[in-house]
Amino acid sequence: MRTGDLAFFYHSNCKTPGTAGIAKIVKAAYPDFHAFEPGNRHYDPKSHPARPTGFMVDIQFVHKLKRTIALSELNNRPQLDGLTSLRRGNRLSIMPVSEARWHYFDTGIISTARCHRRTTGKPDYGSPRRR
Repeated sequence: MRTGDLAFFYHSNCKTPGTAGIAKIVKAAYPDFHAFEPGNRHYDPKSHPARPTGFMVDIQFVHKLKRTIALSELNNRPQLDGLTSLRRGNRLSIMPVSEARWHYFDTGIISTARCHRRTTGKPDYGSPRRR
């Protein structure tokens, strides 16, 4: 993920996992320093600043959806067949989304769940960068 990329804000550790909003990457991936802190619950003894095992990014709120778009709803959309992030066992937090699928999310799914933004003017979600 790079600065300026858009991302889905996803709730995963809950009764109904799903997409709850849109975020923007404001700082590119950097080592997860929590992995180096022995008292931290995310401590990883195999991680070292020169060879980190995990990374994190800083995000900025873009907008919240009126409703969470459940993972089960995404899995039932033929237009999303083959989307890497929907395959069992993949970490949703780090999977790229093609421009065509992002457009489908924005016009076919998110448009029905979009809520008003805190700022004025028309939302400009842009498109994700190609990987």
